[in-house]
Order: sequence, then C-alpha cells, then structure tokens
Amino acid sequence: MRRPVSVRLGAAPGDPAAVVAALAETQELVLDRMDAMLGTLRPGGAASPFARLSGPADVVELLACAIGAAEGAGERDHADGLRLQYLEALPAARLDQLVGTGALAARVFHTPAPWPHLRRFRRGLDRLFDRFAAHRLDPERALGAVDAGAYCARFPTLADWYVTTYWGGLEPMFQALPHDLAASLPGDAPEEAFWAAVDHRLALSMLHEILHFAPARETLLPPYLDEALAGWFGVVLDEAAAFPAPGDDDGLAGWPWFAQVGEALCRAFGEGPVLAAQAGLVPWDEVLPAGLPAACARLGWAAYRAAPALHLHPDVTRPDRWVRLFYAAAAGRDPGAIATLEALDALPFHALALPARPRQDARIVYHALSAMCLEATQVGASWRVRRAAPAGPVIVDFARGEVSAPARPAGYELAPARYALPPLGRTDRHALDVSDVSPAALAAAAERLLDAR
Repeated sequence: MRRPVSVRLGAAPGDPAAVVAALAETQELVLDRMDAMLGTLRPGGAASPFARLSGPADVVELLACAIGAAEGAGERDHADGLRLQYLEALPAARLDQLVGTGALAARVFHTPAPWPHLRRFRRGLDRLFDRFAAHRLDPERALGAVDAGAYCARFPTLADWYVTTYWGGLEPMFQALPHDLAASLPGDAPEEAFWAAVDHRLALSMLHEILHFAPARETLLPPYLDEALAGWFGVVLDEAAAFPAPGDDDGLAGWPWFAQVGEALCRAFGEGPVLAAQAGLVPWDEVLPAGLPAACARLGWAAYRAAPALHLHPDVTRPDRWVRLFYAAAAGRDPGAIATLEALDALPFHALALPARPRQDARIVYHALSAMCLEATQVGASWRVRRAAPAGPVIVDFARGEVSAPARPAGYELAPARYALPPLGRTDRHALDVSDVSPAALAAAAERLLDAR
C-alpha cells in the first residue's frame, strides 16, 4: 500500500486537493487560450484524452507538502515559484506538445508510430524486458505487457504511449520541447529519415520516461533518488544515455550526476531487488535495510527545506553524500543515526567493508573516468553531450571515494565533474593525464587503477 508522502517525509501534509484543482484550472485556461488563438489547437484536441492534466500521486502530495511548508515559513516567492513551474508552465507546455498544432510535435506524437523502425528504442526496450526476465520479475505487472512487442502494440502513436508514463499527465516529454525538436529533427525529411532522427535523438529520453514506471507506484523519496534510479537503469539499457560513443553527441546532459547514485544503490543492494522496487512490484522497505528509506526521505526533505529550490532536489552536485549513505547502510551502520547529509562528509569512507565485486567495481571506476571525459554544449538551446579530454588532471581519491576533474572553460556543466566510487578499503590517490577518451582506453585505465595497490 502506498503510504502518504507527508508521513514518509515527516512533514505537514499540505493540501493535495488544491494541487489537483490548480491543474484543472490550468487545463481549462490553456485550452481556452489555444482555442481562441486560431490554429494553435488540434481539431478535437480539447476533448481528447491528451488534454487531461494529472500528476502522479506522490508528486501531487509532494507539491502540496512543499507549497504548504513554504507558505508556513513565509517563503511566498518560493511557493509562487512552485505553483508557476509545476501547476502552470510545465502543464501548459505538456498541453502544447500533445494537443497543439506545432508541425514537428504533431508529426512525432500523432502520426502512426513506426515502432519497428525505432531500432534504438526497441533495442533498449528489449533489454529492459531481458532484465525483468533475468531477475524473475513480472513485466506485465510493471509495464502492462509480457515483452517489448506486446508493449509497443498497445500504442498507436507516441502520444498514446506518453500519456501512460509517470510524467505523461503533467509535464512535456523530456527533450521534446519545440526548440529540441527544431534542433534535432529534419521536418521536411521523408518518413524513413525522419523516424531515424527521432530514434537517434529521442530514444534515450523515451526509455527514461518508461523507467519511472507507473504513476501510482510509491517512489523512493526524495524525488532526486527516483530520477537517479531512472537515470541509472537508462544507462543499463543504453550506456550512451550518460556516456555517448566516440564521435557522437547524443548523451543526456548532466546524466552522470544522477546515474552514479542509482548505480551505487544497485551495487549496495543488488540490481534485481532495486529494479523490483523501482518498478513498484515490492515496497522499498522490503529491499533496503531497516530505516534506510525513512532516512532518505528525512534527509532529503531537511536538505530541501534548508535550501529550497524549484527542482525539489537536494544539491545534485553532491551525489557522494547519498552514495556514502547507501554504502554505510549496506555495511551495517544505522541510517537512522545519521542526522544530516553534511554528517556523511566526515564518514571514514575507506573503513566501510562491503563484499568484493571486482567486475562491478571495475565498471563503476570505468564510468567514473568516463564521466570526467564529457563536454556539454548547446545547439539551438538544445543540449548535446560528447566525449572530450578533461580540462586537467583527473584525480582518483580512494580514501574519499570519488573521482574528480577541473571545470571546463565553456561553463556549460553544473559543476566540475565528480563521480562516487564504492568503498574498496584503500587510501591511495592518483592524478591521471587523460588524452585518449575511447571506451577501451578508459576501461584499461580503470583496470590499472584497481590493480595499483
């Protein structure tokens, strides 16, 4: 049974009914405006299921808690910002995307979906069903289908598919805003070339939307962790989500900041149990140590309230704290005894003891080095991420449990790159000059680091 978000956070419940009412008001106002502006509303769009706004149960309750807490603390600007972003601007963009008359959006979302031609998407989706099979999980309960073919057969168009996903009733599809489509898709191209571009540019974000699973499921709080898990499982399905192939620029911006946290959760407690809980098949309390889900919610809420931000996440450039929390709990520490995320900074990370998993640890070190070798740019305000040599030495600090690199001069990244390592019982530190950023070279460097004792 899904527990109230306010109970999990230890927060006042706010007013979820007011959030639902605000979404209904936005739906009516935006559709009326589109109808009044000749040519901006699809015929029959206002009466279609694509015009209905709704939020996942956990998100509605979380927004109610956040707005109520902001108002109770006299933070009127923050409360108004939350309403503007989540109850007006994003829902309005979602309506424009699915019931507007933008030519590119209409072609992507409302022409018959050529599922067999979306080869990258289908390859990732096949891998997702393979992971369910490998861990003996029921995909029909989580995804409504027994395999990728049956899943796609349910949806005549991408619009029919998107509205069934976790965020599909509230926000526009990730990486498919008008500026993204304009920068990515050849609008006048014939069908085969057009859908090849859709597959290349949108497959990774489509897989990400699926990996949030059902809107009614109980998510791991704070929402940062839900994003981290969807981000990591996206890398499992297609590594280019975080680490694009040489010569390509299709990586998702900022992905390693999230994916490393999901990767650590799976390293600490196993991919199968974590996937089962993320998919809503079992409660988080059944797969994580006693007190850890509650500690995650408590620490995340306290960090958000200490520095309120519209994205509702704790500081996304400090994933190491969450990774330390997971590994400490896996090593037998009481997560309920950890008062703040800042307290994790003083944790003697190298003293934590976990069972050795050499292949998995080598993969984490490889991902950490790869994360240092990414450069973000923009094309028409649409993000692009490609491999590039770091701006300076890569520091591998086993005592602190992280890999880091200097800031890039272009300044597009959130912060200088960092990636958390598993506790390996080591205190050595290395400075690497990395010029060859190919997967083979970085994998070899990871192996050398693990052999350097």
